[in-house]
Amino acid sequence: MKNILIPLIKSISKTAAATLFFAVITSVFFKDVIFRTHWLREDFFIQNFPNRFFATFELYNLSLPLWNPFVFSGMPFLADIQTGLLYPLNLILPLFSDKGALSYSSFEYQVILHFVLSGLFMTLFLRSLDFNFTASLLGGTVFSFNGFLINHAHHSNMIHSAVWLPLVLYFCHMGYKKNKYMFFGASLALTISLFGGHPQITMFQLYMFTLFYFFLYYLYRWKYNFFKIVLIYLFTIIVFLLLSMIQILPTLEFLTHTVRKSLDLNKAALDSLPRMSLLTLFMPDLFMETYGIWQRWEFRFYAGTGTLIVAAYGLFLKYDSRKIFFLLIASFSLILALGNNSVVYPIFFKIIPGFTLFRVPARFTYVFTFTAAVLAGVGFHALTKGEYKKSWTEVLVISLPVLFFSFIPLAILFVKDQNPQLYLPEISKYTALSLVNIILCMIMIRYGKRAGGVGILLFIILLCDLYYYKGSYNLKKFDSHDISKTIYYSPLAWVLRDAPEGVRFSAGRKYSEYVNMGLVYRKSNIGGYNPFMLKRYSPLNRDSQKTADFLGALFVENKKPVNPGERGFRINVSALPRVYFVNRAKIDPSFDIKHHLNNGTFDPLKLVYLEKEISGFNDDDPSVPAPKYTITNYENRGDEIYVSMTNDTPGFLIFSEIFYPGWKAYVNGERTEVLCANSLLRAVKTDMGRPYNDIVLKFEPASFKAGRIISVITFFALLVFAIGKFVFRYNTGKSNSMLY
Repeated sequence: MKNILIPLIKSISKTAAATLFFAVITSVFFKDVIFRTHWLREDFFIQNFPNRFFATFELYNLSLPLWNPFVFSGMPFLADIQTGLLYPLNLILPLFSDKGALSYSSFEYQVILHFVLSGLFMTLFLRSLDFNFTASLLGGTVFSFNGFLINHAHHSNMIHSAVWLPLVLYFCHMGYKKNKYMFFGASLALTISLFGGHPQITMFQLYMFTLFYFFLYYLYRWKYNFFKIVLIYLFTIIVFLLLSMIQILPTLEFLTHTVRKSLDLNKAALDSLPRMSLLTLFMPDLFMETYGIWQRWEFRFYAGTGTLIVAAYGLFLKYDSRKIFFLLIASFSLILALGNNSVVYPIFFKIIPGFTLFRVPARFTYVFTFTAAVLAGVGFHALTKGEYKKSWTEVLVISLPVLFFSFIPLAILFVKDQNPQLYLPEISKYTALSLVNIILCMIMIRYGKRAGGVGILLFIILLCDLYYYKGSYNLKKFDSHDISKTIYYSPLAWVLRDAPEGVRFSAGRKYSEYVNMGLVYRKSNIGGYNPFMLKRYSPLNRDSQKTADFLGALFVENKKPVNPGERGFRINVSALPRVYFVNRAKIDPSFDIKHHLNNGTFDPLKLVYLEKEISGFNDDDPSVPAPKYTITNYENRGDEIYVSMTNDTPGFLIFSEIFYPGWKAYVNGERTEVLCANSLLRAVKTDMGRPYNDIVLKFEPASFKAGRIISVITFFALLVFAIGKFVFRYNTGKSNSMLY
């Protein structure tokens, strides 16, 4: 019993210590946000917070939002993977809301919490590699607070996905080291990462898992059968895919209807890392003034000068195949990050699955910063283990290649740049910091365990280095108005304050920061911000008055100069109703709504253009008298729309909502087809001579239903299997073998 309890107590105490350490360090790095002097801006404000607010409100009211009615006249919500609707730490946010109203700071704190998790997961992974506790903490620190993660803090979905890589590799390693069933943990961690909302990051993790899995087989090849190892790998990936089907199937369907179905090489290679940006590995912020504002977080991946130096010493002190593996991954990830600036990326683009789906090759620096953290753990473990105690001559011999490696960037900078004096402050800081780090490492090699205090000093210097260069491109300083006033007292919020829920408006360039705030105000914008816009919707000029009229935008931006007393918006008296009835139809699959709106060649209240023949109706005779109809009730609940109507002729009920597969119509309980009207909207055919008191549109996509069934069955099958294995082991007292 004692042999079991003592290791368990030690493990718990170290976990608690690591948790406290990363909680404190994270608080220091994000003190500006925590103490409300700054707030996360850019995509966090424009896109991520509105999505999270809407999802939290719906979940609080026990509704899983499959459809988003408040942006682009409606679009899928769950299927848009970047919303992260199914991510576990997003699903619990309603518990921290005010009756479903999520505060901006609560969401910021949730994102910041992930930096604690990333440190813990990385520490856990490095401990599984048999690194000492301090070296594991160092690796966790580098992974959590490197330039890539810190400067993407405002991309919540990226952070939600990125922190899970160490846990994926931990379960991969433990599957070999202890029990084959641990591989299921990797499947689950990959699923959670995908649910986080950034599939590109999950793709990187899948690549890393694959490479690490077969590298471990190379290490243990004398123990295991290769055929069985391949089967276990395939089974692990299949379980991940099956668990994720609830997200994957709707997303694949969604992508086929967006402008981002796939990318050619030029679009995929957009924002490739410039070659000279490799120097920022050693001297951060070089050339930043030459990049666009978005590139300043895409191209920042500084992991600390001390990190590279410690990693270099770890590589030179003792041969270890694990070091070589992570060194190769680090080097190759930098080459891929160069994108079109290297010859490798175009080749991989053609042959490796997944490359055609994502842009910004510079994000491969995520993989580099992870491997840099691992190699720093390798080096720090070797230095603090204190087993070398080499003579000063040996120390100098080992340090020569490190010195050469460390000061190559200076030579490049002086050769390439005609005016290196421009960067003298950075050069001075880098030179001094590098020399200090090298000297400390030399002392640790020379004196071994007697230089324990030097190791702590080296750790502190590295931590301070990361903090000093963490950047602030994702932050905005509070002015006289805090964030709640910025959101709820904007000109848009002011004009929509007393409008009923769901009323439609048009906010575009003038108030671009607020284009997705309809998700917060629960009002519907005909525009919005989302890189995955539906193809049917993309041709429209959403700033056009005619588009605003056609889509029923009751409030539009005031194009004229705004007087001091005005709020920047006006009532649009020419807006069409959100739902109306038409009794004339024309079949024209090539109908171009943008062309007809610009030319004013048709009246949508009199004629509807359909994409296919409708049995029992083919009447586009202009002499047909206008219909008489009454709409007595209209209620749009997002996933469901209810209408009560009477009409004196057969015709079509037109909904000013975007057409998308998965919508089903029920007229007095009887299923009928949802048609595409005017190449863009939804229409339901109705007959004459009877009142229609129950016309219902419901969003019930088959892709979600099928994905849900597959994922739920897989999850419960794994749960039953895990419980069965536990009961078996408890009753028999047997332990499972490692891998067959």
